[in-house]
Amino acid sequence: MKFFFKKNFRCDDSALSTSIQINNILWLNNKTLEIKSCISLYYLNSLTKGDFEIQGNDLILKFDTKTKKILPGEAVCFSCMKHYEATYKFTGLEKNNITLKLKQKGESFINQK
Repeated sequence: MKFFFKKNFRCDDSALSTSIQINNILWLNNKTLEIKSCISLYYLNSLTKGDFEIQGNDLILKFDTKTKKILPGEAVCFSCMKHYEATYKFTGLEKNNITLKLKQKGESFINQK
């Protein structure tokens, strides 16, 4: 099985909530799975990388963040959000009944489908 992760800085306008959600699940030729999610983070956090874990029938989509350090005198918007579209793509994965879960590394589950 091969894994690919890609991030874009903005989700489409229909997904600009302040939540973290799985937006689209697409099977291509029954062996390639593409999952798109919208991850909204506070201004000081940036999406850095994606990963996954398989536990039984659960496919756990993970993402990691980095927190920006505040410099002395720097103006910061603590309530502002950044929206990322994260694409997880798996090839060589057999199509079967799986449960998708989305979580930040080191945190509890945020969303599942």
